[in-house]
Formats: sequence, structure tokens, C-alpha cells
Amino acid sequence: MRLFRCQNTPSSFWPLECNEAAYPATAEKELESSDLSTTLILDLGSSCKPISWLNLLDTVKTMLPPKAWNSLSPDLYATFWGLTLYDLYVPRNRYESEIAKLHAALKALEELSDNSSSAIAKRKKIKKEFKSL
Repeated sequence: MRLFRCQNTPSSFWPLECNEAAYPATAEKELESSDLSTTLILDLGSSCKPISWLNLLDTVKTMLPPKAWNSLSPDLYATFWGLTLYDLYVPRNRYESEIAKLHAALKALEELSDNSSSAIAKRKKIKKEFKSL
């Protein structure tokens, strides 16, 4: 994961969190992100030339057609592509819990005793929806 830092602070953080990380005492005053974004640099280590957040965003804006930026911000684009697989969290227990609920609902649906044609058709439709989930 690549993090940014203000030129005047040693702390690293994501640019959208710069107010809290760089100036925790003044975060409540809601500093404009543009005030700090001019001093944000990509923390590549001492062996590389620093890259400012604004320069990175200017480069990112050239990567897609202008129309694309109507529904996607360059900040989000840069943040997304700066993440690694280690930054992602999959709530496996939650997924397993939801799958178990669907299996229980399917089982309960199969145990219904109404055998009219409309009830059977309705159960078939609900089963199909559950299985697609």
C-alpha cells in the first residue's frame, strides 16, 4: 500500500484522511482538503523523487476520457489502484452466516404443505431467487 504524507509531518496516511492525520487538533475545524493537498507527497522512500498528490491526480485524469470523470473521482480512482490484496477484508463469517440463512429458508420453503398450482409456482420462483443469491 502506498501512503502519502505532508511534507512537514512524518505521519503517513491516505490523502482523504489528511486533516485528521496531519493536524489531529484541528480536524474538527474541517480544514479544506485543498489546503493540505498541495503539500501531500507520495511516500516512496528516500531513494526516489517525491510525487505530489495533485501531480498524481493530474496524471490520473489523463488515463480515462473526460466523460468518465463525471461518475468517478480521480481521488477514488487513485486510491483504488493504490490498494493491494492485503488491504481488502472479506467478512468470511458473515458470508457463511448469510448462506446458512438461505439454506434454512430453502428448506423451510420445501416443507410447506400448500400444493396448489399457484403456491407451487410461487415456491419455484422463490427457490430460483434464493439459488441465484
